[in-house]
Amino acid sequence: MNNALIPYSSKNILPFWQLAIALHLDKLPQKQDVKDWYDIITTDSGWPKELRYDLSRLLADIHEQENLENLCMRLALSEADTLVWLNQVIAFVFKAEQAELLNSKYAILPNQYGEFKLKTELVKDEGIPEGLKDVLLLLGEDWKKELLYLEMNCQLERSYNIRNISERISGIITEQQHPNLREATYLLISYIPNTINTKKNLPKDILNKRNQIWEFAKALDRNVPEKQQLSNWISSLWDTCDEWILKTLIQDIANCKQVCVLQVKIEQTTELETVEWLSRFINFLKEHKKASLYSEQAIFPNQQGILNKKADLLFDNDIPEELKNTLEKFGSDCRNKLLHRKTSYGENAEKYGQIGEYWARRLYEEYLEFTILAVDDSGFDLRCNKESEELKVEVKLELLAAQLSASQ
Repeated sequence: MNNALIPYSSKNILPFWQLAIALHLDKLPQKQDVKDWYDIITTDSGWPKELRYDLSRLLADIHEQENLENLCMRLALSEADTLVWLNQVIAFVFKAEQAELLNSKYAILPNQYGEFKLKTELVKDEGIPEGLKDVLLLLGEDWKKELLYLEMNCQLERSYNIRNISERISGIITEQQHPNLREATYLLISYIPNTINTKKNLPKDILNKRNQIWEFAKALDRNVPEKQQLSNWISSLWDTCDEWILKTLIQDIANCKQVCVLQVKIEQTTELETVEWLSRFINFLKEHKKASLYSEQAIFPNQQGILNKKADLLFDNDIPEELKNTLEKFGSDCRNKLLHRKTSYGENAEKYGQIGEYWARRLYEEYLEFTILAVDDSGFDLRCNKESEELKVEVKLELLAAQLSASQ
C-alpha cells in the first residue's frame, strides 16, 4: 500500500478513475474495486490522506509535464490519443465546476507550440490561417504562444479571428519601421484567396488583382514566395500591404534608372518587352487609383532608355524620326524629352496637331534661336534670328527632307 493511490472524487468516481488510470496504471485499484476503496478511506479516518488521489493531484501531475510532448511520453500514447485524453480531463474539470484551478494554479492547456499554459494566458483561435500567423511572426509578434492548441476543446474568455490578425498586420505595416517589412509583405501577397465554394461577397476582379500584384513583385524580386491558396480571408486583408508593396516596387524600378538595367532585373529579352512590362505595371496602378504613388518617381522611359518622372516627359504624337534626327543634329536632344513610343499610357498626354510648329517654338528657339513657321502641309518657312544664311538653308533642307519622308 506504500505506492497505492485511491481515486477520490465525491461525484463521478468511475469516470475519474478512467482518467487517473492513464497516469498511474500500477497504483490504482481495479475498476470493480474503486467504489469500495473510496468508501473505506472516506469512512475510516485511520487511512493516510496521501492515499487520496483527487482532481488537484491529477492536474498537478499533468502540470509537471510542462508540454504536450512530455505528456505523450508519460502516457505512452500518440499525440492524437493524448489530446483526446486531455480534452476528457478538461471536460471533467468543467463538469466538476473546478475551472478556477485552470485559471491560476495548474497550467495544463497547450498553446500552439504544445507548451502548457494557464487558461487565463490563452486565446481561442477562431480559424486564423497558419500563413497569416507566419506573416505576423516575421513582423515580430508570435501569436502561437498565446493561441490555444487547435485540437483542444476549452471555453476561453478571449478569441482572435481573421479580422483581428488582419488589423494587427496592417497596423505594423503602417508604422513602416520593422526590418522584415519586405519579407512579410512578400509572404502576404503570395497568399491568393480561395474563392471556390465561398459565400463571401467578392470584390470585383479580386483574383485578377491579387495575381497581378504577385506577378509584378515576382518579376522584380525572385525572393517572392510561390503563390499559395488562402481559405479564410477578408478583402481588406491586403489593403495596407498593397499600398506599401506597390510603393516599394515603384522605388525599385526608379532605382534602376535605365531601361536596360530594369531589363536585366526582370529577366526580359529585349528593351521592347521591358517597356511593355512597365506599361502594364503603370496601367495597373492607374486602374486601381494608385497613380499618386509614382507622381514623384522616375519610372517613365524616354526614347533614350532613361527613366524619368512623368511630368518631365512629353507625349510623342507620331513625330517623324527624321525630324528628331534633324533636331538632334542641330543640338536639340529631343528624344530625351519624349516618352518612349512603345508605351501605352499616354491617353492623357498633350496632343499636338502641328508637329513642326510645336517643335519649332519649343526647341529651335531654345537651341538655335530660329523661329520656324508651318506654312502649309508641304514644308516650313524659317525666320532666322542669327546672321547665318548657310545654317538657315541647311536647317530648312533637313526639315523638308523630314517632312517629305514622313508624308510618304
